[in-house]
Amino acid sequence: MAAKRALVILAKGAEEIETVVPTDLLRRAGITVTVAGLTCKGPVTCSRDVVICPDCSLEDAAKQGPYDVIVLPGGNLGAQNLAEVPQLC
Repeated sequence: MAAKRALVILAKGAEEIETVVPTDLLRRAGITVTVAGLTCKGPVTCSRDVVICPDCSLEDAAKQGPYDVIVLPGGNLGAQNLAEVPQLC
């Protein structure tokens, strides 16, 4: 059986806890997790000014698919930024 894979898509303004906790839990469960920046691979500033460095950009992550699960961390601004991407709606 192939290892399970998860994709966490991180947008500017996302809730830190909605990003870090699911990523941590999935990794503890033995699932391979890729954190992808919505617009680029560069550092993403979250809702409480915590900066998280994604593993890659969403564009690069899409090339590495498919994934078994996709996590979309919310937060007001994070959810708005995710909603502006037609491929995610």
